Amino acid sequence: MKDGTDNQIDVGGLCGALKAARMVGIIKKVNREGSGIIAVANGSKVPFVRSDVLNQQTLKPGGRVVFSLREVKGKTFAQNIEAVPR
Repeated sequence: MKDGTDNQIDVGGLCGALKAARMVGIIKKVNREGSGIIAVANGSKVPFVRSDVLNQQTLKPGGRVVFSLREVKGKTFAQNIEAVPR
């Protein structure tokens, strides 16, 4: 995972502790395929893929979401992503 300075940061321990916990974040970027980046309150950024978005809703930059974390091959990703109504 990267921080705001595009440096890699380790969230491996964080992922293990928070797999079941729901987190809140802001969508920072979404590409044409529906994958993107979520900014978390602690300053970290978590990538996501379209298949992890519940109800296949359209996510837009600036939108608030809740999600949980999962780890795949040592990398942390967001899963069970849901948009939070404004």
